Amino acid sequence: AIPLLDPTTDPDVRIRISIANSNFVFTTSTQNNLTIANLPFEWDYSPTPLKLTNADWTIKMIDYDAGVAGVGEGEETMAEWTINPATSTLSNNIISLSTPEGGLIELHIEEK
Repeated sequence: AIPLLDPTTDPDVRIRISIANSNFVFTTSTQNNLTIANLPFEWDYSPTPLKLTNADWTIKMIDYDAGVAGVGEGEETMAEWTINPATSTLSNNIISLSTPEGGLIELHIEEK
Protein backbone atom coordinates (compact mmCIF):
# COMPACT_ATOMS: atom_id res chain seq x y z
CA ALA A 1 0.00 0.00 0.00
CA ILE A 2 1.17 3.51 -0.80
CA PRO A 3 1.03 5.80 2.22
CA LEU A 4 -1.13 8.91 2.01
CA LEU A 5 0.36 12.23 2.99
CA ASP A 6 -1.98 13.78 5.53
CA PRO A 7 -0.16 14.26 8.84
CA THR A 8 -3.20 15.73 10.60
CA THR A 9 -6.62 14.36 11.40
CA ASP A 10 -8.37 17.46 10.01
CA PRO A 11 -9.91 16.98 6.55
CA ASP A 12 -8.49 18.48 3.38
CA VAL A 13 -11.72 19.58 1.71
CA ARG A 14 -12.53 20.17 -1.95
CA ILE A 15 -15.83 20.52 -3.79
CA ARG A 16 -16.57 18.81 -7.13
CA ILE A 17 -19.48 19.87 -9.33
CA SER A 18 -20.61 17.86 -12.34
CA ILE A 19 -23.61 18.34 -14.62
CA ALA A 20 -25.67 15.41 -15.93
CA ASN A 21 -25.60 14.68 -19.66
CA SER A 22 -22.56 16.88 -20.21
CA ASN A 23 -18.81 16.57 -19.97
CA PHE A 24 -18.67 19.38 -17.42
CA VAL A 25 -16.77 18.68 -14.19
CA PHE A 26 -15.17 21.33 -11.97
CA THR A 27 -13.11 20.65 -8.85
CA THR A 28 -12.12 23.47 -6.51
CA SER A 29 -8.73 23.90 -4.94
CA THR A 30 -8.25 22.05 -1.65
CA GLN A 31 -8.72 23.73 1.72
CA ASN A 32 -6.06 21.93 3.80
CA ASN A 33 -6.58 20.92 7.43
CA LEU A 34 -10.03 22.46 7.64
CA THR A 35 -11.18 23.15 11.19
CA ILE A 36 -14.18 24.97 12.63
CA ALA A 37 -11.90 27.99 13.17
CA ASN A 38 -11.50 28.21 9.36
CA LEU A 39 -15.25 28.55 8.77
CA PRO A 40 -16.85 30.04 6.85
CA PHE A 41 -14.70 29.96 3.73
CA GLU A 42 -15.53 30.23 0.05
CA TRP A 43 -14.39 29.29 -3.41
CA ASP A 44 -15.03 31.44 -6.45
CA TYR A 45 -16.54 28.96 -8.90
CA SER A 46 -16.28 30.82 -12.18
CA PRO A 47 -13.90 29.04 -14.56
CA THR A 48 -16.07 29.81 -17.59
CA PRO A 49 -19.53 31.23 -18.18
CA LEU A 50 -22.08 28.55 -17.37
CA LYS A 51 -25.67 28.49 -18.58
CA LEU A 52 -28.17 27.20 -16.05
CA THR A 53 -30.32 24.59 -17.73
CA ASN A 54 -32.82 21.96 -16.65
CA ALA A 55 -30.17 19.40 -15.65
CA ASP A 56 -29.11 17.68 -12.44
CA TRP A 57 -25.94 18.95 -10.79
CA THR A 58 -24.02 16.61 -8.50
CA ILE A 59 -22.13 18.44 -5.79
CA LYS A 60 -19.67 16.46 -3.69
CA MET A 61 -17.75 17.56 -0.61
CA ILE A 62 -14.58 15.48 -0.63
CA ASP A 63 -11.81 14.77 1.88
CA TYR A 64 -8.69 14.58 -0.30
CA ASP A 65 -5.38 12.98 0.64
CA ALA A 66 -2.40 13.30 -1.67
CA GLY A 67 -0.25 10.28 -2.35
CA VAL A 68 3.50 9.94 -2.60
CA ALA A 69 4.65 11.73 -5.80
CA GLY A 70 1.05 11.88 -6.97
CA VAL A 71 0.59 8.11 -6.69
CA GLY A 72 -1.98 6.59 -4.37
CA GLU A 73 -4.12 9.68 -4.03
CA GLY A 74 -7.35 9.13 -2.17
CA GLU A 75 -10.73 10.84 -2.06
CA GLU A 76 -13.50 10.18 0.44
CA THR A 77 -16.96 11.65 -0.13
CA MET A 78 -18.05 13.54 2.99
CA ALA A 79 -21.41 14.73 1.62
CA GLU A 80 -23.19 14.65 -1.73
CA TRP A 81 -26.17 16.53 -3.12
CA THR A 82 -28.07 16.48 -6.40
CA ILE A 83 -29.82 19.70 -7.36
CA ASN A 84 -31.41 21.12 -10.48
CA PRO A 85 -30.92 24.90 -10.70
CA ALA A 86 -33.98 25.18 -12.95
CA THR A 87 -36.27 23.73 -10.27
CA SER A 88 -34.43 24.67 -7.06
CA THR A 89 -35.77 27.31 -4.73
CA LEU A 90 -33.64 30.44 -4.84
CA SER A 91 -33.64 33.02 -2.08
CA ASN A 92 -31.69 36.16 -3.00
CA ASN A 93 -29.98 34.10 -5.76
CA ILE A 94 -28.73 31.53 -3.21
CA ILE A 95 -29.36 27.77 -3.13
CA SER A 96 -28.74 26.43 0.39
CA LEU A 97 -27.67 22.82 1.01
CA SER A 98 -27.23 21.14 4.40
CA THR A 99 -25.22 18.15 5.55
CA PRO A 100 -26.74 15.63 8.00
CA GLU A 101 -24.34 17.02 10.63
CA GLY A 102 -25.72 20.54 10.21
CA GLY A 103 -23.07 21.97 7.90
CA LEU A 104 -24.24 24.48 5.31
CA ILE A 105 -23.18 25.09 1.72
CA GLU A 106 -24.56 28.07 -0.16
CA LEU A 107 -24.42 28.32 -3.93
CA HIS A 108 -24.54 31.97 -4.96
CA ILE A 109 -25.87 32.33 -8.52
CA GLU A 110 -24.78 35.52 -10.27
CA GLU A 111 -25.81 36.77 -13.67
CA LYS A 112 -22.90 38.06 -15.72
